[in-house]
Amino acid sequence: MLFFSPAIQAEVDAVLKEKFGWEPREIKRFALRLWDFGTSIEPRVSLKVIVDDPDDDRVLECAIAAAHAIISGDRHLLRLKSFQSIPIQSPRQFLDSKAWE
Repeated sequence: MLFFSPAIQAEVDAVLKEKFGWEPREIKRFALRLWDFGTSIEPRVSLKVIVDDPDDDRVLECAIAAAHAIISGDRHLLRLKSFQSIPIQSPRQFLDSKAWE
């Protein structure tokens, strides 16, 4: 199951626009499909863990609220390996682990 928060949604929109040059219409079309696969949650904690990229703290906040694992290619998150007993894996590590079966 995919969990996300409003802060993560905003971050995805910003990355698609700023790093990939997507137009607002493209972002909206993609995001509507993406968010249909998951559940929106409101994290109950506010963290300051990743000094180099504070936006990554939003992922940790969301995970504490609902997740069993964090799957990410983000180097700041992967460097942690786990957070409060929640494993952090790259997409390749997750697929190789067969935990999704």
